[in-house]
Amino acid sequence: MNDFVTFILQHLRTGIWLAIMAAVLCVLIISVCWLIFKQHYKGERRFPWCKTVIVVLLIGYLTVLIYATLLRFGGAYGYNLHPFMAWREAWNLYSLKNWLNLLLNVAMFIPLGLLLPLLAKPFKKAYWMLAAGRFVSMYSVKTTFHR
Repeated sequence: MNDFVTFILQHLRTGIWLAIMAAVLCVLIISVCWLIFKQHYKGERRFPWCKTVIVVLLIGYLTVLIYATLLRFGGAYGYNLHPFMAWREAWNLYSLKNWLNLLLNVAMFIPLGLLLPLLAKPFKKAYWMLAAGRFVSMYSVKTTFHR
């Protein structure tokens, strides 16, 4: 458990600068959208702040998801293309590392379940959310924490 917490804290320390740069980039994107909207509608309509922020957060989440699942090769992470491998490993090996890996794989999709219903009404229905979750998870590869 201590190795896992140390690993997470190490990545948080190195990732804080990326998070700051991403936040600045998000503010710039929203500012540009606001300026374009303001010039196009010239005060006829109000700027959709909520939708814009949700779209930027969703794009950021999908970018992080792609980075965490597909683009990190080598180092402490590997990848597998076997469906439900994390479930089988956690069940058969019954180690804390495998159960945490499984929990993180499930938690990885929580932002999708929060942002999509806020963005579009069809995703407030369970079957559309299940379809969206399946579609996104189909393209993500489960990562496994290795010591």
